[in-house]
Amino acid sequence: MRRSVGPVPMPVVQGSPAAPPVAVHPVAQRAMKAG
Repeated sequence: MRRSVGPVPMPVVQGSPAAPPVAVHPVAQRAMKAG
C-alpha cells in the first residue's frame, strides 16, 4: 500500500506544484524512509 502512495503523489505534484508539493513532501519523505 505504501508503494501505491509513492507513484500517486508524483503526478499530483507535476499537475499543480503550488499546494500539493507541501502535502506530498512529507508523504514522499515518509515513503522513501519506509522504502
